[in-house]
Amino acid sequence: MPLHDIPNELLESIFLVSDLQSISRSQQVCKRFNEIVLQSIPLQYKIELAIDGFEDGPPGGLSVAERLHALRQRRAAWWTMQPTEREVLTRQDGRDFIGYAGHCIVTKNEGSLIFNQVASAFRGIPGRSWAIEGFDAGDIPALTIHVNDDLVVVLDRGEGQPYVRLLSMSTGLSHPGAAEPRIPLSAVPGFEGNEEAMGTGGGSLNVSDTHLGVQLHMHGLSIYNWKTAKLLLNITADVDLSRTVMRDRYLLLVHSEMDTAISYLTIVDLHGPYGGETVQLSDLKMVCQLELPKVTKGVPSCASIRRCHPKVIPSGARVPFHVSTDQIVKIELLYGVREAVILIPESTILRCISDVGRGGDSRIPFHQWEQKGCRVVDTSDMRFLPDVDGLTAIIVRPHDAVDTRMVHTPIQVDLFNFSPIGVRKLLCDLEAGVATPGVMHSDTSVYVCRGLGVIPEIYETTLPARRVEIPPQLLLHPTLDIDPVDVHLATDFMVLVYMVPTANFELEKELHILSF
Repeated sequence: MPLHDIPNELLESIFLVSDLQSISRSQQVCKRFNEIVLQSIPLQYKIELAIDGFEDGPPGGLSVAERLHALRQRRAAWWTMQPTEREVLTRQDGRDFIGYAGHCIVTKNEGSLIFNQVASAFRGIPGRSWAIEGFDAGDIPALTIHVNDDLVVVLDRGEGQPYVRLLSMSTGLSHPGAAEPRIPLSAVPGFEGNEEAMGTGGGSLNVSDTHLGVQLHMHGLSIYNWKTAKLLLNITADVDLSRTVMRDRYLLLVHSEMDTAISYLTIVDLHGPYGGETVQLSDLKMVCQLELPKVTKGVPSCASIRRCHPKVIPSGARVPFHVSTDQIVKIELLYGVREAVILIPESTILRCISDVGRGGDSRIPFHQWEQKGCRVVDTSDMRFLPDVDGLTAIIVRPHDAVDTRMVHTPIQVDLFNFSPIGVRKLLCDLEAGVATPGVMHSDTSVYVCRGLGVIPEIYETTLPARRVEIPPQLLLHPTLDIDPVDVHLATDFMVLVYMVPTANFELEKELHILSF
């Protein structure tokens, strides 16, 4: 059949099942193909999801045109820094801020956990608040949440025998998807199951669709299948460990070698045949190991790793799109006065895994793998550390010196989005003169390593991004002349944390939630 006889509807259907690169190339073939792509609402929706690093979700009664409109409205709100709402949480009601997960701010009041679900006008998420009871009045050693599974995991010290509780986030009752509502930790090899084994930090937890990571101290880690309560793997080490789980399959471990003072990101496949055995870190079967940049002498005093959960869909919400599976993994390396944050897309890690699968060396030097895309950010002079969500990050600009003649030196914070499609679209818009005002292109970060030799080593790492400055007046407290001491980033909101003086000349935490 001649090309001119093929109906536009059939060509549109072909484009819809094609990858974005093929769609882009087809637009350059002829005027007809280009017009089909530009005039097709489903194709524009597919392209614009990728621009923001999103994926399509349950339509929830919304047409494709309505979802595309909501996506564009959301993008405009973020890139022009126009929040739809500002909510304030204080400690006047006795609540303590614990953290945030998905679309919820979590606070504690005596024996209750209080969840504030932050509304999203563009993604159809309603604002609401509820509490679950049955917690001690004291501190909770560790807590983690998985919104999609309506799951709250709480570490409880017990009376000499620590355990984790698996609860429904909406009811506070035992989670119906867990075979055991309580998993005792005394049976974990290498852990004594007593208060001393938990260390001074009280332990930490993280959870994915299937896996639960439990750390009672920094030198040990246990991985469970939380749905079956089965212990999969127990890892012990002579060095501190930090971990997260990527795509419910790969365990990402950050650790250092004491003799070489080199830090590593070690990737372990949790789909391996594990049966609850105890394994030394040095004997662990790894998929690959990425050498991390050495930014100063010695080993980090603290190293941590974080990623968010994709597809955060609150129960009962009409969420037409959500964060894609490709996300930024954030690694923090703290060396006292020297600090660095490494931002690595999951796609970079997966390409390294693929290279090893094709016969490459499993231990990859930094100068090799960083070419696949990452950023090393110098956070030594930042007022607070960067935060990430999906392919988006908030990064403070370092301040060199404060002019004491000024009453207030405004803090400068930028919002970055590392979606490759979004960056290419911005470059085209900049060339055509139609880019959103204030949105800029950012390509590299420069880190100057000091203390390693006479001549400082310089890391210039590349991970292209769109960047916009968050207006200083938006960050400034509405009634007080103070900047936030921290900023947290979520898919549809930012949390600005202020330390506000009280009538008793003390400081207490105040949270301002800016919804987009």
